[in-house]
Amino acid sequence: MVDGVLNWASLAGVLLLFGGLPLAVSAGFQLVLQLMGRARLADGLVTLALLQGLLLLLRMAMPAMGLVLILQGWRLDSALQLAVALLAIAAFLEAVAGTLRDLDGWQQRRRR
Repeated sequence: MVDGVLNWASLAGVLLLFGGLPLAVSAGFQLVLQLMGRARLADGLVTLALLQGLLLLLRMAMPAMGLVLILQGWRLDSALQLAVALLAIAAFLEAVAGTLRDLDGWQQRRRR
């Protein structure tokens, strides 16, 4: 049985799905550009690449979580739907804030 009701969890799922796709793509490009920009391998580069890869996996998880919330959010009770929606919105805003910080740092480095 599938209920076609749009609820808080489904709205948060839509936000995570469509908001997380550009973040996942940008994290992938950031990892590739970080690795292509260095001529030699160093310990710091390997650590940075591992952290960037972890960031890529986390940002790829946001659209997957959104899809789960869209498809299964109708099964949650009202209080849990609101809690999940607030957590999803907080995760999305944190990801956007990190992306904006990265963009600002990139622009400042480019000006030098």
